[in-house]
Amino acid sequence: MNTFLDGISSIKNDFINPDNTCNIKIFGVFLQTRYFRFMGNTLKKKVFRSLWKFVFNLDNTECNENRTVNFYALECLYNSSKEVLKDYIKSEHKFFPMSNKYFTLECEFLLKNNEIFHFLSEDVQIAIKKFYARDTNMNTKILGAFLSVSIEKHCDNLENCFNGISPTQYDIKKSLKLLYEHANNLCKGFEVLRCFIRIFAQSFSYYDAEAKFKSFIVPYLSYMQREEIFDLINAIKSNRQIFECHYVLNNVSVIDNFAKKYLGDEYSVLKEIADK
Repeated sequence: MNTFLDGISSIKNDFINPDNTCNIKIFGVFLQTRYFRFMGNTLKKKVFRSLWKFVFNLDNTECNENRTVNFYALECLYNSSKEVLKDYIKSEHKFFPMSNKYFTLECEFLLKNNEIFHFLSEDVQIAIKKFYARDTNMNTKILGAFLSVSIEKHCDNLENCFNGISPTQYDIKKSLKLLYEHANNLCKGFEVLRCFIRIFAQSFSYYDAEAKFKSFIVPYLSYMQREEIFDLINAIKSNRQIFECHYVLNNVSVIDNFAKKYLGDEYSVLKEIADK
């Protein structure tokens, strides 16, 4: 166990990016080749249980220094042996308590592997729901789709969360990307895109319009189809805080590039605003 932990700690800078993201496929291949293929099921269970504790529950210098690489190792181990570990979580759920201090990180893991939530003890499931309801961290709110009855309901809740609140106080780009990927895996990516556009449409100041344009719109333009592009154009036209925002106006040509596919090569969002 210590050999495994020391090993991944020593190579973490080779796989973890400066923004704490990781190419999970490449890291997973490395771990499978170097470690997992030599582990029996009993050892995999022991390692998984230990990683869960180190990532979500313990708070000390060593855990803090290695929390990110241990998190991705936990994800890779689960992906490599899902059936074995699902049964283990079901039968030994006392080893998998809720995280308080690292609740947002736990929500990220449960969003990526939402079936795990239903394998946790009933007490832990209730505690997670209660903690989520009162948590004000916007990343947590974004990642909590695994708790909603549907993507549509989660999107409704998310719109309410961002109504009158600017995303500038949080670094939410990673969480938004994870939510979109989760919805897209359910063939509901378009629901999240339309939710992002509605949140952008609620912009209440030039500053807020710029922040929401950067977070909710620009990274997702290439995924938008005809209906989403039309909704986006209408959102810009209908809100003075958006169509008078210098940042949006200076970068609106990026929307033109996608809108022309549906509205012709001569289409211009700026021209449409001017003719408004």
